[in-house]
Amino acid sequence: MCLCAFVPLCLSGRKDNRALSDFLHEIREQPAAVKATLDYLLSGGIDDAFIRDWRSAETVIFTGMGSSCFAPLTAMNLMAAYERRAFVLDASELLHYNMGIIRSGDLPVLISQSGESVETVKLLDLMREKTGRIVSLTNTGDSTLAAGSDHLLLTRAGNEEMTSSKTYVSTIMLLLLIVHIGNGDLPETVRKAVYDIPGKLDEIINSSQETARRILDYMGMPQHLELISRGPSMATARQGALVLKEASGTLTEAMNGGEFRHGPMEAVNSDFKAVIFAPSGPSYALNAGMAEDIAGFGGKVAFVTSSGKALNDKRIMNIEIPEDDPYLFTMLDIQVIDFLAMEIAREKGFKAGSFTHGAKVTTKE
Repeated sequence: MCLCAFVPLCLSGRKDNRALSDFLHEIREQPAAVKATLDYLLSGGIDDAFIRDWRSAETVIFTGMGSSCFAPLTAMNLMAAYERRAFVLDASELLHYNMGIIRSGDLPVLISQSGESVETVKLLDLMREKTGRIVSLTNTGDSTLAAGSDHLLLTRAGNEEMTSSKTYVSTIMLLLLIVHIGNGDLPETVRKAVYDIPGKLDEIINSSQETARRILDYMGMPQHLELISRGPSMATARQGALVLKEASGTLTEAMNGGEFRHGPMEAVNSDFKAVIFAPSGPSYALNAGMAEDIAGFGGKVAFVTSSGKALNDKRIMNIEIPEDDPYLFTMLDIQVIDFLAMEIAREKGFKAGSFTHGAKVTTKE
């Protein structure tokens, strides 16, 4: 196998495996979940009152915990492209330390897949006192969060019991659509691209198990894994670190490429293993340079990109995901990590995506 050649995520066909894990079953439901969320939103899922509040907001504040805090990183970057102010704040930090930055003209978007995450629910009354209006984004229409909001945004991911997969990508899809629609309209090129995502997800899901196996064959079982990116795919790095810890017990760190350059690069040696997410865009060259430098210092890199350009180094494994939109790319590149977590869990002999020290819904701070 030539590791400096692309490993394309575009295989077709699906193996019949009656012993699929629950996590894999939910991963395979992602295309349908994203399609259902897309159809719901574009057939009247948002109303004029929400659009007015969105467009009048001085700053949009996205907040949540875990996956619900990572998914809106994509939307925050897209808001900046529209020259709108938006921030993503960890709900626990906002609750205990950062409420002083919230202003009356802000629009809070509280995100929780269950609608019951303890910190996010506690923010309902506090944020209403500050802003007078609440937007909730949840997968659970009869939840505490949904009941306490002025504007309810629903994903249509269906029931999810394991580590977040279909709720995560559905949240990204819903947020990106809202940013486009809320800031003007949905360009025809974007409309076509979003409707292509369920099919692309299906293709990638069909091939990612083999890709994950190749990554492990190439890198070996990681004791620690570094996930590096910039821009929209920082959502993937942070979600990926959560998934690898939660679903496979692998110590993983997510870091911005610029931050990694400022000191942590000194940790690179022959045992160092990283996955770098490098969609086409303004930071592609920086991400590629990072991969080449890590390889030059003896580390190994899985380089996940949409650029169509293979990095020619035996210590770099190139993985190509065809998607020109760097925001939509974040729903596709996370599949590499979901399947990598399953393969690592398989090697360790336990069920990926289940919970032993906690629960799917966190109700204790």
